Amino acid sequence: MGNKSQIGGVLSIVAGALGVIGGLFMFLFVPIINIAIQTDPTASSFTLDELSVLNAIFIVSGVVAIILSALAITGGVFSIKKKSFGMALTGAIVSIFTVFPLGIAAVILISMGRNEFTKPEAPIAPFQQPPTPPIMYVQPPPQQPPTTT
Repeated sequence: MGNKSQIGGVLSIVAGALGVIGGLFMFLFVPIINIAIQTDPTASSFTLDELSVLNAIFIVSGVVAIILSALAITGGVFSIKKKSFGMALTGAIVSIFTVFPLGIAAVILISMGRNEFTKPEAPIAPFQQPPTPPIMYVQPPPQQPPTTT
């Protein structure tokens, strides 16, 4: 079966998309908590300092989830196009942190389909300096023997 890397890429993209949705819910959860506390202050036993820490944790977690999910989606696209094995595997590994079962399956399938990826082109020769012109040595004029008179 020659589509293991493509199936792994799809799994990585799905895990990334679910991670983006989870990250957005974390962002939406902060205002919901604040509105609930403002309407009924007795609904929570948290102090204002604890609530601000909780809000910061949700915001940071949401940002991290969205960043990891974007990397998982990017790796999935590379895997579907069969462009870069390293980037595809990186995206699959990161997708483990978004949706664990899908990420594990993506890593396994992309690893099994390693030989499906295009081989990198031969590296371009490094920049070479143009050859230096030959150095011309000027010989001093021949010395004349001293004349005696």
